[in-house]
Parts: sequence; C-alpha cells; structure tokens
Amino acid sequence: MDILHFAASGVCHQAPERTLTAAGHLSPLCARCMGMYLGVLCSLVCLAATRRLRAEGFPHRSVLIVLLAPIALNFADVAFYIIRGVDAGGNAQRLVFGSLLGAAAALLVNPACARLLSVKTNMEAPVRSMWEAVGAMGLSAIVSAAAGLQGGTVTSAAGVASVVGFLLALTIANLAALTALLKISGRNWWLTPSAILLAMIQAGCAGAVRHWVLVV
Repeated sequence: MDILHFAASGVCHQAPERTLTAAGHLSPLCARCMGMYLGVLCSLVCLAATRRLRAEGFPHRSVLIVLLAPIALNFADVAFYIIRGVDAGGNAQRLVFGSLLGAAAALLVNPACARLLSVKTNMEAPVRSMWEAVGAMGLSAIVSAAAGLQGGTVTSAAGVASVVGFLLALTIANLAALTALLKISGRNWWLTPSAILLAMIQAGCAGAVRHWVLVV
C-alpha cells in the first residue's frame, strides 16, 4: 500500500469493486469519495479564480436549495441501493454524484470558514445566483467524469488530485478550528503550516487506526 492509499484509508472504505482503476492499479479513494474531493477542489479553484474565497455571506434561498439538492441525490442513490439492491449507474454514477456533493459542500461551508479566517469583513456571498451554483457543480461533474473515467495517466492524476482535495479540505477545517479555539486575530505565519501538518497527522492517525487497530 502506497502513502496515498494509506492517507485516504481513514475516510474511505476503498472497496475494490467500487473503486476506479488506472493502469491496473486501484485509485486511492472509492468512486464516490474520489468525485467528492475532486468536487471540493474544483469549487475552491472556482472561488479562488473569482476572488471569492474570503466571501462570508450566506447564500440566497434559491442558491441554498440548489446546493442542498446533491445531498438528497446522494442519499436517494445510497438508499435505493440498500433497499432494492440495484446498482444502476455503477462507479460512473457514484463519481458524478459524489462530485456534485463535494462541490456543493465546499460552496456551503466555505463562507463559515472565511468568516473565522478573514482579517476584514466581506459579506458578499461566494455564489450570487442559482445559475452560478449550477455552473460550479456542473463544471465539477464534467471535470470529475472526464478525469476519472478517462483511464490511464489521467485517472491516476485524478486519484492524486482527489487526495489533495481531501487534505486541502482538512487543512481549511483545521485553520478555522485553530483560529476559533486559540482566538487568533490577524495574520500569523505559523498558522497555515501548522494546519497542513495537523491535516497530515490526522490522515496518518486515521489510516493507522483503520489498518492496525480496527483491522478492516
């Protein structure tokens, strides 16, 4: 098992039948988790490109409905499989549904993190309209499907990117938690490196518990 598989094992079941393969090797995350963290990465890139990473405003009601829809979609997908035992779309469907969920989650959670981390107030919403929300999630789904289902080097790169997305999401959560718990105001040079290091330690500990304590 390489370091990527180990790092991701604490947050993903990594069942072989639900995981994409590239050049005969399993991806570090299952199809749904892979799509989810690729979606997170895509949304964060979109926010950075539009300079809205620090936007703190809560989405409008219509935008909120659109962003909550992928949660219901993934819940229905899992429930349908559990109840009926039918796996209609397979890994391709899981990948796309997961990407929609990850993209929406990043857009929903980022304002709360931005509020904790921002030096100056910016009450602008990161997603201003329903169509921006649909566009961001659609882009994430297209990128995830194209990268994940291409095979070979492209899918391998998508697997690496999904782990990066997982560690990035964990780092942002750590930044927000450290800022709130330590009551930090202003910029501190040590905060980001500490959050990154903590994310790596958390991933490593979760992987260790998965493989050496729970033995699953």
